[in-house]
Amino acid sequence: MKSKIILTLIFLSIINFSFRGTDEIAESLISNSVLLRLVCIAILGIINLINIKLIINKIINNKVIQYLFSIFIYFFISSLWSINPLWSAYRSIEIMILVSSLLIYLIQTKSSSKLINYIFLFFNILIITAFLNLFYFYFIEGEGSFVLQSVYPRLNATSIGGISLAGIIFTWVKKIKSNKDLFIFIFYSFSLLLSQNRASIISIIVIAIFNIIFNRDFIRYKIQLIYAGLILGIITLISNINNIFYLYLSKGQTLDLILSLSGRSLKWAYALDYITKQSFLENLFGLGAFAGVRFVVGPAAFYDSGGSIGTFTTDNLWIDTFIDNGIFGIILIFIFFIYLGNQIMSIDDNKLRWFNINLFIYFVIKSFFTASFFVHSNLIFFFMIFSAAGLINKKIKEKLILLN
Repeated sequence: MKSKIILTLIFLSIINFSFRGTDEIAESLISNSVLLRLVCIAILGIINLINIKLIINKIINNKVIQYLFSIFIYFFISSLWSINPLWSAYRSIEIMILVSSLLIYLIQTKSSSKLINYIFLFFNILIITAFLNLFYFYFIEGEGSFVLQSVYPRLNATSIGGISLAGIIFTWVKKIKSNKDLFIFIFYSFSLLLSQNRASIISIIVIAIFNIIFNRDFIRYKIQLIYAGLILGIITLISNINNIFYLYLSKGQTLDLILSLSGRSLKWAYALDYITKQSFLENLFGLGAFAGVRFVVGPAAFYDSGGSIGTFTTDNLWIDTFIDNGIFGIILIFIFFIYLGNQIMSIDDNKLRWFNINLFIYFVIKSFFTASFFVHSNLIFFFMIFSAAGLINKKIKEKLILLN
């Protein structure tokens, strides 16, 4: 019962009811979503304090978790020189509380492998709300584009693409054995396609090719995928379907915007130019965890470009890390990724190992297009870390929970 309360609080802290830009944040720091998140984090913090010896013992006895918390501690220490000390300190404490709470859940629960099912269940409910949003705004109100995303509660297409990709990988790994499994696979595939998230679509193609070459359990799909690829290639050559692919992948963007990776290359160029002009110490240690891009580089790029470059993030983990945590932070996280990959390869259970190998490939690709890794909402990323740490010690269940 206690473990489910912890998960419920974590899930509630993730729910976001609206997107707020710079002006809205300036007018009011606290919204309903922020207030809910603060309350949940505060309660989880109290639970953490009650179980502090349990948490410390788990960290001391697990090298992967030790490394993860060393990154968090560096984030917190960076508040000493951060351009926004309170924000760096709060976000660092927040992520430590979240991960510690998940550790308590894994220690208390009798079936740690159920964690991924609960994570999928939570996000599936949000995806269903996104379908309801799409139906209402596109078909009834006649507004917006035919892209799967939710306005209330807010869930963007990038998140839906990543969740759907993880669900597809899960069904691949455990094998489709029933109509229910097939329905779940179709549900995630449809969600991924409607999200039009190009990073996730590229990732699923790379993952499929990787599995065809290296995963012996994937042999049953090889012939089907090869034939499907050949048929798709022939259809593309003899028809105008390539125009449909272009319209789908371009998402209505101009060629210049596509070539700039939806404006990302402009963000990256501006951000790198900005940080390299700063002092040696700022290049070495950054402007402060979670603060440099959000409060300095992001807003400056937005206003200097006349609003053509988005605020808050550079949409690149490594550039965000360079600005926020410096060269030292990049080295710390890069080594962690290498160590994580090595630990994933040593997972005993074959299904769990391949599920996490595929997730790892996705997150490596995603790191070049998204910066939101060490944040409270990235539960699947932390599940992968816990798997590498040997904390998910039961086999992947044959039954994937879609809805209760």
